[in-house]
Amino acid sequence: MQVSDMLTPEQLNTLYAIAKKYNVDPNIILAIGWHETHWGRLGDGRLGMFTGYGSYDNGSDYGYSGFEKQVTGTAKKMSAWGMKPGSASYAKLQAGQAGQLPTGIYATSSTWASSVWNIYKSIGGTGGAGGAADEVTIVESVPKNQTALDKAKALYLSLTGQKTNSPWYLKAWNKGSQNKYNESNQELDAEGNVKDDLGGIIGYLTMGVLILLVVGIGLTSFFKAFAVSPPAIPDIKSIKSVTDG
Repeated sequence: MQVSDMLTPEQLNTLYAIAKKYNVDPNIILAIGWHETHWGRLGDGRLGMFTGYGSYDNGSDYGYSGFEKQVTGTAKKMSAWGMKPGSASYAKLQAGQAGQLPTGIYATSSTWASSVWNIYKSIGGTGGAGGAADEVTIVESVPKNQTALDKAKALYLSLTGQKTNSPWYLKAWNKGSQNKYNESNQELDAEGNVKDDLGGIIGYLTMGVLILLVVGIGLTSFFKAFAVSPPAIPDIKSIKSVTDG
């Protein structure tokens, strides 16, 4: 994969300028955008959510849509994770995804960090593996006035093997941040919409038939109850002879 295959020269210039502004390795932003939506070619990316920033499990905040907004949001998050040019690392991606860095996780997928890192290296990323634990600044504290919900989340972290009760992670856990949409989800949504439409049409037809049956039964019962014969259908020949006379 070549960087030039991902974006237009104008888009690349914009991305590089934003990455420079926030002192972030531009290749990590490029890798995230490719992983999330192939830079607008898949899923929610077609609606302007290029890097999946602002896309969550329970929906998307399209106030973040647009190329510059998406790149800026991702750049700020990667800046908070310390992904500077020359010092981006897999360890930082993992720590960020574990909720150990400011601003919370980026995605809920367990393979997000490894996928992004592999793309990063494939496009010429020069960061290191970064296995040292002291390479990142880990937030270990929780709010003093911890609510019952926060305690429940802390217990969840403990039971799932997380080593930190980061308030950043708790916030992200509550928000459920993750790029929900991809190509398969979009296809499933479309299929579901078709089924819903067909179900609605069948429902209306069924209701119409039932109404006709009820009306027919009601009229038949009425005629029988009052010994009223249904109105006779006029004979066309009789009508014609009367008019001719």
